[in-house]
Amino acid sequence: MGFRMAIYPGACLGPVIAALDAALAKLKGGPAVPAAASGGTPMDAFRRFGADEWDALRRRFDAVAGDPS
Repeated sequence: MGFRMAIYPGACLGPVIAALDAALAKLKGGPAVPAAASGGTPMDAFRRFGADEWDALRRRFDAVAGDPS
């Protein structure tokens, strides 16, 4: 068809939901998992997936658009 790349975001969604369901069911039956045991803080997780780069892009385009925030 002439495409060089295809993106399948839904391909990962099913397994992720299943893993989250399993983790939440386990937590429901016992004490909460400390942040350090679960891989860090929420910001650590966001940074793992590029939050710092996305924030830099947001600031760059906000400045171009004249947004004072």
